[in-house]
Amino acid sequence: GKTTSAKGDVRHYATSKLAAGKTWKNYTVQVSVKRNGKVISREKTLDLLAGEARSISFDFDDLTDNKIASKN
Repeated sequence: GKTTSAKGDVRHYATSKLAAGKTWKNYTVQVSVKRNGKVISREKTLDLLAGEARSISFDFDDLTDNKIASKN
């Protein structure tokens, strides 16, 4: 896949590589954020249908200092 350096809460992507009526199986979207100096990643896999608009969200609000602190 391609890495983006876009900033902000919302991203829009489009592909012209999927022919009408076709499905892109197991398309994986990965997002990463940096919290307290540590990179935290989330990943979702979905099937895309040509011409279909999809929305997905990733929740990083559950990250507390205890969950992302590293052991010394």
